[in-house]
Amino acid sequence: MAAAEARSARQPGRIFQRNQMMTSWNHVLSFSGGNALGVFHAGAVQALIERGIMPAHVAGTSIGAITGALWLGGPPEQAVERLTAFWQGSVDGLALGGASALRKASALRALLVGRPALFRPGLPGFLAALPGVIPDDHLFETAPMARLLSSLVDIEALNASPTRLSIVALDQTTGEPAVFDNHDGGLRIEHVLASAALPLGFPPVVIDGRRLVDGGLSENCPVRRLFEPMPTSATRCWVLDPWPLAGAAPGSLDQVLSRGQDLAFASQRAWALRDVRARVEAADMPPVMVHEVLPSGDGWEIGAKAFDYTPAALARRWEAGHAAMTQALDAVDEAAAEPSAPAAAPSVAADA
Repeated sequence: MAAAEARSARQPGRIFQRNQMMTSWNHVLSFSGGNALGVFHAGAVQALIERGIMPAHVAGTSIGAITGALWLGGPPEQAVERLTAFWQGSVDGLALGGASALRKASALRALLVGRPALFRPGLPGFLAALPGVIPDDHLFETAPMARLLSSLVDIEALNASPTRLSIVALDQTTGEPAVFDNHDGGLRIEHVLASAALPLGFPPVVIDGRRLVDGGLSENCPVRRLFEPMPTSATRCWVLDPWPLAGAAPGSLDQVLSRGQDLAFASQRAWALRDVRARVEAADMPPVMVHEVLPSGDGWEIGAKAFDYTPAALARRWEAGHAAMTQALDAVDEAAAEPSAPAAAPSVAADA
């Protein structure tokens, strides 16, 4: 397996408000969407568990919603086992090695025939493009993913968790966001599937008469949901996102595709953080500090990376998430240990 190469720079986090008398921090987390890139979140969760950190609030979109449900939907000490089981179920065992050509072939297989434990070709599916075939609104069925999540996520435990989980989907007909919460009406597997229902690929999920699709189309980074309502204590907000902001100039069509996705989703994150900054600065509240934890953007990924389920890619991303989150936490701990350091200590903000 390739070693993690997540690049993290020791830069100050985004300090929205500061009060040097505050020494106790509340933790909240945002998990962005990214399909197969979301295994980065699993590595970060492992690092948080190793430090004994359980957040007060988690917000997730798409694979971020799945990550949150797996983390909180059962005994905390078994969370890494649940995340491991999910990603082991998704892996493409036919791809041996991490060569770019092998990963591209694997991604093409996923786009053509699906991943057996997650999504499979539907009927008529691709055939709906032919004359005389009945129309269809999706290419793949997600019944396998529903079964896998149902076997791993204890819904009763999820809804009883002291950690709040907010899941973001999008109404396909009105364009309005649909937010579901385990502390406000409860969650079901259908809510998780709705947040990850990527249009064209996956079928919409109908909940209470609304056709819901992947929330990543409009709110891939759901950090704003962590500030509804506004925090009442000093808060560290960790923004976990598999789309790096910085990256080398692309030199091929494949690199252009990869970098274009990074920019499209990283810009969503940037706008979301600007909105959070405006809300916090306008409020009279305890200090808030935001830490972005991102992968390196080192050019290793292929253009179709969101569908690259090869063992090499999944292992590399898990290790990258673990390394980036560990380094972020180390930087906070080191700064807090310095006698002259303010309570709003600097963090690692990789590629921020």
